[in-house]
Amino acid sequence: MSHSTKTGVTVLTLLVSLAGMTSAVGQVIGRKYPEGMAPPPVTWKGLVPGRDQLDEAAMGRIGQTVQPLDWYSARKHEFKAPGHPDITDNVLTRGDTVVGTIEAVTPITGCETLDAVRAKLGEPEHVTILSKQRILDYASKGFRFIANNADGKIVGTACFPPRRHVPAGEPKVCDLSKQRQGPLPPARDAKPWKGLKVGFATVPLGLDAETIETLKKADKDKKVLDPLQARCCYISYQGQSVALIGADIFGMLRADLLGVFKKLADEGHPNVVVCMSHTHAAPDTIGIYGFFPNKYNRSVKRALYQCVVDAAKAARPAAQVKVVSAELPLDGARVARISRNVRNPGLVNPQLAVVTFHDADDKLLGTIVHYACHPEILDSKTHKLFSADFVTPLRNHVDQVLGGTTVFLNGALGGMVTSDSPGRRPVDLEVTGLALAKYVVQYAKKAQPTPGHGLRFVRRPVQVFPTNLKLKTFTALKGGGKLLVDGRVPFEMYYVRVGSAEFFTAPGELFPEIGFDIQARMTGYPRMVVGLANDELGYIVPGYDFNDKNYEESMSVGAAIGPMIRQVAYELAAQGAR
Repeated sequence: MSHSTKTGVTVLTLLVSLAGMTSAVGQVIGRKYPEGMAPPPVTWKGLVPGRDQLDEAAMGRIGQTVQPLDWYSARKHEFKAPGHPDITDNVLTRGDTVVGTIEAVTPITGCETLDAVRAKLGEPEHVTILSKQRILDYASKGFRFIANNADGKIVGTACFPPRRHVPAGEPKVCDLSKQRQGPLPPARDAKPWKGLKVGFATVPLGLDAETIETLKKADKDKKVLDPLQARCCYISYQGQSVALIGADIFGMLRADLLGVFKKLADEGHPNVVVCMSHTHAAPDTIGIYGFFPNKYNRSVKRALYQCVVDAAKAARPAAQVKVVSAELPLDGARVARISRNVRNPGLVNPQLAVVTFHDADDKLLGTIVHYACHPEILDSKTHKLFSADFVTPLRNHVDQVLGGTTVFLNGALGGMVTSDSPGRRPVDLEVTGLALAKYVVQYAKKAQPTPGHGLRFVRRPVQVFPTNLKLKTFTALKGGGKLLVDGRVPFEMYYVRVGSAEFFTAPGELFPEIGFDIQARMTGYPRMVVGLANDELGYIVPGYDFNDKNYEESMSVGAAIGPMIRQVAYELAAQGAR
């Protein structure tokens, strides 16, 4: 193991141990209702999160009794929502049965419309305006509401212990209303691409019995539930090429991947983006939990190299690139059965983007799927299983129905955007994976040829000063190694454009707030912000929301990286628009 790898691993290991000593402010489920604060002006079924218990009286007001399932340290109660057979009203409680959060499709009485909410609570502190819906932020009062743009109907209500999210002085509106969602108009006489070649490849990230024996003690008893894979889409056009890899990797540092990138560049493949899914049921390839799996990491790097080589060899002429972007419904203050936000309930990016590649006979060669959600459904400690999580049933279903090879790229999943599955059992992987896969199939069939032809790749080296004092102190003691350059953390960001499809990459777990801001500056269709690309620098938090007592902040480079990534993304988006 190189000195730089040891340093990076030990730094992150220390951060984990210190994170255990921080408060759970970031995880809203652990917060209390502020002492001395007046009760909220409205409540959902009389419940005040952070104060009231979900007891028999509360169940009586809801009109149902349900058996909860565990979700990390919380318990998830799913109540049938009257008039909504496919969506539930969800209440999450702590171990002491105190209500932590509520995410409901049933509205608060008296708050059924946008106008009614404003009459009760005043103007929101912040509004994110999407194509079909808008997110109204009343976080200082403990609420977020989802309203339909067309009729102002409230379709989602999130309740939580109050804590202002967007401070005064920040922009009050993020306007994405002009970003196109839904299929393009049917193309008339779409011209085929000339000289475009596209190849796909799948390589296992080998977890055989011999390799498992080299992992940490807690992993040696685990079995493989489904194969971990790297899948590559290799695109070549007019002397330019790019390899986009979707890999079932928990996370890897850029320092560990540089050797792979150099070898591929020497062989004619200079533009490679490894998009790590961040599945929590894969081996810890960073060493964040105290053990660095040398042998497995070497096999992963060999697999990533081979995946690009195989995809390049498989490249064949492609005549059309088809695209579609869809805004999924946020009914219930989440994308039901797919994603929710456990730090800032109701703040979810519901965009699904799909890019498909076809030969001259319109046969599908492969599909890129982009969506933001932590693959952390499976409780691998309880079930002792390795898995790609919901990504496996997603890919398998799309492969089977559409054909070709499906590559999954995760999005701005920080914040914490996680699954809306009922629990954390193996069966729950299918719930989220298939729910998302059905949307992919539905919209992929409506995809239209991308307006314009072209392939563009822009690389931007960036350095950021680590403002996380834990990181700074430890690296100073250890001399920094190669993790730091002149006292700064180096990383790279990329802008990729294929026809009208835009990809922007971030080196970690970007919060959705920053993702929204970046999307608003992009000009393509679809607009995709890809997370954990060629690096895993932890959570990338908006500067205005950074609080070093939070869990996510303790696992971050610091307060500077969020604003810096947003600014560089703005510059890349402007460059891409020219």
